[in-house]
Amino acid sequence: MKLKTAIERFDRQLAANGRSGHTRAAYGRDLRKFAEWFGNCGVDRAKPDDLARFLTSDDVLMKPDCQQRKPITINRTKSALRSFFAFCVESGWIKENPARLIRSSPVAVKEPTTLTSKEVRKIRAIFDRKNRPLVQRDRLIFELFLGTGIRLGSLVGLNRGDIDLRNEALHIRLKGGTEGRVFLNPGLRRLIRQFLKENATGGPPVADGPNTPLFRGQ
Repeated sequence: MKLKTAIERFDRQLAANGRSGHTRAAYGRDLRKFAEWFGNCGVDRAKPDDLARFLTSDDVLMKPDCQQRKPITINRTKSALRSFFAFCVESGWIKENPARLIRSSPVAVKEPTTLTSKEVRKIRAIFDRKNRPLVQRDRLIFELFLGTGIRLGSLVGLNRGDIDLRNEALHIRLKGGTEGRVFLNPGLRRLIRQFLKENATGGPPVADGPNTPLFRGQ
C-alpha cells in the first residue's frame, strides 16, 4: 500500500468515524507533509528512525517564515502519525506501528484570559443602552459565555431543543462530536425564557421546532 493512497483511506475512515472536518484537514496536512518528505513509498518502508528524523526536521519544527513552531502544533503532527500508522496496522498493511515510540512534547499550560468585574459591568451597560433588534440575542450570547464557559463551536451549534429549563440545563455538542450538559443559573434561565418568548427580531413569538437553531444571524 502506497503512502498517499493509505492517507486517502485513513481520511475516509476518519470521516466514517465522525471526526470533525477540522481534525481531518489538520491530520491531512501533516500526513501529506510527511509523504512529501519521505516519498510515496509503501507504508511498510517507514521505520521508527524515519519518523524521528522527520519530527526533528525543519519541515516540522519551523514555519515557512523561519519562526519556530509551537509544541502544541508539533504534538498535533505526532498525533496524526500515531493515529495514521495505528490505522495501517489495523488494516493489515503493516505488522508493527513505526510510530509506537513517539511521545508528545511537554506543553506549558496557558492561564485562561478572563474578564474583570469592571469589564463585565461595562459590557452589560452597553447592552442596556442599545435599542436595536438583535441586542437581546447578543446579550444572551454574552451571558452564556460568561455563565457557562461554553465554547464558541458549541454555542453556534445550539438548537432550541437543547434547552432544558425544567432541569436547569443546556445540552451542548463538544469537540470531537461528543455531547455534554451545562448548568443554567437563574439569571440565564430568565434571559432564555424572555428570548424565546419575544425573539431576537423583536417580532411575535415563532413556533419553531427542536432542531431550529437557537441563534440566527442578520
